[in-house]
Amino acid sequence: MHDVLSKIYKKLCEILAVECDEDISEEKLLKLLETLEKEIVDYKNQLEEYSMTLDAHLEELSKAYEELSTVFEVSNILSVFEYPPKLREQLSKAFKIVKNAINYDSLIVKIRTPLEKILLKVPGSLSGEELERIEKMIDSMKLKKTVIFEPGKSEMVENLLIVPVIGSEKWGYIGFVEKSVKGIFTAADKKIAETVARQIAAAVDRINFVNKEIERQRFLQQLEIARKIQESLFPRVMPEIKGIEISAVSYPAIHVGGDYYDVLEMGGKIYAVVADVSGKGIPAALLMSTVRSTLRTLLESVESLSELVSKLNKRITEDFEEDRFVTMAFFSLDRNGELRVVNAGHDPVYIVKDDRMETVGSSGVPLGIL
Repeated sequence: MHDVLSKIYKKLCEILAVECDEDISEEKLLKLLETLEKEIVDYKNQLEEYSMTLDAHLEELSKAYEELSTVFEVSNILSVFEYPPKLREQLSKAFKIVKNAINYDSLIVKIRTPLEKILLKVPGSLSGEELERIEKMIDSMKLKKTVIFEPGKSEMVENLLIVPVIGSEKWGYIGFVEKSVKGIFTAADKKIAETVARQIAAAVDRINFVNKEIERQRFLQQLEIARKIQESLFPRVMPEIKGIEISAVSYPAIHVGGDYYDVLEMGGKIYAVVADVSGKGIPAALLMSTVRSTLRTLLESVESLSELVSKLNKRITEDFEEDRFVTMAFFSLDRNGELRVVNAGHDPVYIVKDDRMETVGSSGVPLGIL
């Protein structure tokens, strides 16, 4: 028996890495057994702690994978671009995926694009009236950064996560209302929500850019058409009169302007006008066209330059909007070489003769004012 105890004692000493005494007693053996038991318990506790740590890391990795998967799937949905865009449908699909990651109960998404206003609501366990009250509350906040409502912060709602959608400008917001399971919105929920908001902002920015480019191209096409119309209004051939040389040219500051000139031979006289319609672009060109047709019609019935100016002013005053007017310089030249000039608010007219220059300034206000 003593030999068996001796072997057990030595084995315990070896396991515990302690020196064995020559004398073996029951007390020493029990003490070694207690020490071994304590170390076994400590080792067991360490294993349990390691297991819990591994489980926590595994849960974090699983959550991170879920977050990345959500962001990736949402990105794939929102990156598809069509024109006209189908953003409403894309958002509906995207937030069904987001629900798996954030576990929201109800949802309010309010986005303004250059083409439409999108309001996406998912009531969840809330009534339509409750969700509408929360929507009005969020609208009144005019958020510029993410806000999380925790329990007790508002009587209207327990948990609320609001993320503004901001790109080249503020396009709207996302409101996650209540959790579908007990708990609060976490920092991880906030991170996912902000990432989704940035993706939505990028999608709206893209729509905005394409829409502006389409409008710009359409405007340029309209300008080109208007430019051709304007050029067609200028006289193609100047009247040929013995002893008189007539020439004119116009270069608009932009594609289309309100500059106008015309030369006509009627009733044995040469009539010429140089004019500038207020404004630029297509509106000015359209008004110029009206002035031209009115002028040519009146020339067939008037007998003097002053009568022409008076009647043209009356027509323009009646037909033009209040903030529109025309500066014009009128000329008439008869067979005897007598030149008459009327300047209605236009730039000075310079007459050069025998190395001398005379200036005919404005003798009246622009047409269409009085």
